[in-house]
Amino acid sequence: CNWKFGSPECGVDLASVTVTGTVQEISGDLKTLTLSGRTEPEGYYVDGVLTIGGESRHVMASNGMIVTVDYPFASVEVGQSYTLRRGCNKTYDESCVGRFDNGHRFGGFLSVPTSD
Repeated sequence: CNWKFGSPECGVDLASVTVTGTVQEISGDLKTLTLSGRTEPEGYYVDGVLTIGGESRHVMASNGMIVTVDYPFASVEVGQSYTLRRGCNKTYDESCVGRFDNGHRFGGFLSVPTSD
């Protein structure tokens, strides 16, 4: 899909897929965090963005309150506020239809023909 996630062409309302809260626990590697108020199922925030104190990281795994990001936060403390937004991996079946029921606005090719 060529659309920017949340753009008018995409049609997903980013505010509706964004949550906030506070950091409750931080792993030693600064990549796995426990976040308040999260009860969503495993994988719900994968491909999303976690922002804390002006730093944003790509979400690699999530399961309820536990979120793992791709790169350690430089500065994060228990009690800080966070913003967590779902993401899209730009695939038709998994993200566009499976996560957001938005297949009618998919901006890519479902398949690419090849010559035999």
